[in-house]
Amino acid sequence: MLVGDSFAWLSCDEGSEAEPAVNVITDWDNGTDVRDLSDMLQAESSTASILDGHFSFSLNGDGHTEIAISSDYGGPVAQTIALEGVDLVTGFADDQAIIQHLLDNGKLVAD
Repeated sequence: MLVGDSFAWLSCDEGSEAEPAVNVITDWDNGTDVRDLSDMLQAESSTASILDGHFSFSLNGDGHTEIAISSDYGGPVAQTIALEGVDLVTGFADDQAIIQHLLDNGKLVAD
């Protein structure tokens, strides 16, 4: 039984270094929703240490989480996802800790 939403981003969804694609999700539920970035990342491993080179998390002044994603490890941002009204940042030491939490709880699919 599927509970919640699964949001998937494909490699064709990403923008460019000059103009990254931007998606705003207004109804994100931390308890049940899942991010699927496996097609976009095509990472050789979905460990937090590898994925840390693809993600940057920040909390903007409005209390929304912004996720900057690079399809290439350490490369330019090609996709930004804004989660309105969601704080994924507070309580975590760094991006790698956020990623590990998402992986451990089945909230991030990257391979």
